[in-house]
Amino acid sequence: MASTYRRASGKWSIRFRDEHGDWKALVTTARTKAEAAKLAFEMEQRCERARLGLEPTRAKTSPLLGELAGWWLAERSIHLRSHATNTSTLRKHLLTDPLAPKRAHEVTSADVTNWLATKQTTLAAKTVNNLRSYIHSIYVAAREGGRITCPNPVEQVRRMRVSRAVHDFLRPKKASAVLDALPPRWRRLFATAIYQGLRKGELLGLRRADVDLRERLLTVARSYDNETTKGGHGDVIPINEDCVPVLAAALAGTTSELVFPRQGGGMHSHNTKLDLVLKRALCKAKLVLAYDHRCRRRGCGHAERHTDDAARRCPSCAMKLWPVPIPRKIRFHDLRHTTATLLLMGGASMAAVQKVLRHADPRLTMNTYGHVTAEFLRNEMNRLRIPVSASSVASTETRALVTTLLPRSRTTNRAHRDLPKNDFQTHPTSVRPEGFEPPALRFEA
Repeated sequence: MASTYRRASGKWSIRFRDEHGDWKALVTTARTKAEAAKLAFEMEQRCERARLGLEPTRAKTSPLLGELAGWWLAERSIHLRSHATNTSTLRKHLLTDPLAPKRAHEVTSADVTNWLATKQTTLAAKTVNNLRSYIHSIYVAAREGGRITCPNPVEQVRRMRVSRAVHDFLRPKKASAVLDALPPRWRRLFATAIYQGLRKGELLGLRRADVDLRERLLTVARSYDNETTKGGHGDVIPINEDCVPVLAAALAGTTSELVFPRQGGGMHSHNTKLDLVLKRALCKAKLVLAYDHRCRRRGCGHAERHTDDAARRCPSCAMKLWPVPIPRKIRFHDLRHTTATLLLMGGASMAAVQKVLRHADPRLTMNTYGHVTAEFLRNEMNRLRIPVSASSVASTETRALVTTLLPRSRTTNRAHRDLPKNDFQTHPTSVRPEGFEPPALRFEA
């Protein structure tokens, strides 16, 4: 027979026999012994029907989906770093939706599919998949907690295909121009982001004890005030030689335990607009897509787009147009892409870049962060050399193709014609062109 017992934490645990006759234990969130006993009886009856080959019976009553979402936020999500995001997302997209008042056992796969379909018109595919994951997590947690016994309807819902985004990055000279355009209070932080490839939270949570300038080592063990990083583990990476004076100046410029504190010595908040700081620096460095020339006379509203910021006049009222730069779409996180790309273009191995970025999966490093420029690919493509003997040239078309594949010979065509046919051979050069080596980034603290 099923039984219940109270745990030291105050929660109830139930014991019941499964369809094979083995005892199983399950921790529930039942508030009273009666609730726990009822759940244990239902679980044992369900296993008994499975043993006899009968169809499982659904509970007559189950919590509303909105109630389960609120329970999940209060019990499970409260311990996660993404709790604030989870709360705002569920309140905006689920708790106010007609799907929330339905009973958990009444929600079908079709209901979830139709709900996600209504979100596809306004949300990206990745965001829609995140909403699907929310519902899946709620059902899994509710089943583990003994609040429901119905199957998870999300298991039959397919994920949307997410296209791979192409992120922009900075070339070495452009990165130097952006650093020069930044305000002094942000320059060292952005330089460290480019040199070391740290995330925003890791930079703002970096402490003095994590920087070892003597051994040239940097410990990345926390994000903001959390005692762990996004990957859930700490790592020690070497410090770039050009970044040593940057970190030394940052440590000398503050008495706080943080390397990059705010003016009062405390930590910057999660809402610090580093993307806005970067956009202003891009505009100041003239790394823009175009300029919108707008008339500032009240009621005119004339605007025209050009690729330069030259002075122009409004054709309607002859007022001077005001050029508004449109910066390139580079986020602060794209500085991490810049680090990976410049390392790869400079000759670093993929394994080394993976260690610097601290990725668990090397495919993420290659597919998401492994950008290369057209110049680099052009030089790599020119490494292709195919030696072909003259005897294999059978037609004019083949001769023209071989001429484009083989390197140019220093001997003139007339000299070739003077040679005997049997002595005519081609000798492709074996010298390989040098790889693209971008200039090293330099920053004066």
